[in-house]
Amino acid sequence: MRRTCFAVALLAFSPPDLSASTIPIEVFARAAEIAAPAISPSGQQLVYLSYVRSADSPPVPRVVLRDLRSKVQRAILAGEANDFRIGG
Repeated sequence: MRRTCFAVALLAFSPPDLSASTIPIEVFARAAEIAAPAISPSGQQLVYLSYVRSADSPPVPRVVLRDLRSKVQRAILAGEANDFRIGG
């Protein structure tokens, strides 16, 4: 009885087979989604640098402001070829 319980427990808690769900190598080579995050003094907003990517052009940098309470985010500065403009 004790061996049967041990065998059942061993089968129930064996690690899942991860060979079927592999992570593509491109995921590891991709640049970070955000950079240089900073939290406001009140702790209610987060500002960070993000990039808009497309297949046919280089990444376009944007400064994004995210309200941590409402989860709303918006671009406050958009860049183009090392030049930022207000708006976005």
